[in-house]
Amino acid sequence: METTANIISTEQKCEGYYQVTLKSSEDFSWSPGQYAKFTIDDAKLGTANWHIFSIASVKDEGIITIGTKSMPGKESDFKKTLFAMKEGDKVSISGPMGEFTYKNDGAPILLYSSGIGITPIRSMLKGLEGKETPRIELVYASSDYYMFEDELKSFAAANPNLTFTKTCSIEETNSKLSELTKDMGNAARYYISGSPFVVKAVTENYINLGIDKSRIQSDMFVGY
Repeated sequence: METTANIISTEQKCEGYYQVTLKSSEDFSWSPGQYAKFTIDDAKLGTANWHIFSIASVKDEGIITIGTKSMPGKESDFKKTLFAMKEGDKVSISGPMGEFTYKNDGAPILLYSSGIGITPIRSMLKGLEGKETPRIELVYASSDYYMFEDELKSFAAANPNLTFTKTCSIEETNSKLSELTKDMGNAARYYISGSPFVVKAVTENYINLGIDKSRIQSDMFVGY
């Protein structure tokens, strides 16, 4: 479906990391983990007037939250325009789309996020807040900033079945993922969210460790 949303705020959380909050229309709904196409009506953007963003919030929050990474001096024209928008400005939204959603079948879960790939995972965990869950292992890798870190810690503190691990180096990340994969095996479901390079590398690592491809779901972030 297509709808419009109004900008509430844009906040630079850290150098290169932005959080944009919009007021969603009541008829727009999505499942945690899905994404949508966001379009800005600005002739100067031409055909580059849209971008795909995962939605970091859940419907019950009454807002649409997106997180994005854009390094100074390397922002696309779309993101420059988005970051400059004022409260009340309109953005068109098409969707939702995507199958990167929680499968409620009782299987343990290993969630892996790299960088800004945490956005759909934040939505998933928010959707599970206050509910009984299976074992959930969250591994969040970043070389600089961990978006939504305080909320992720709160989710873990409130859910004895959820463990939150931050990693920084590639070696540390690979070691932790290998340890958990060997422990959880094919009984678990594996979710990977990050750049195409990261998704490909982690998927290959899981398969090399004996995980069936059908147990793996991924969400690729393209065009930071």
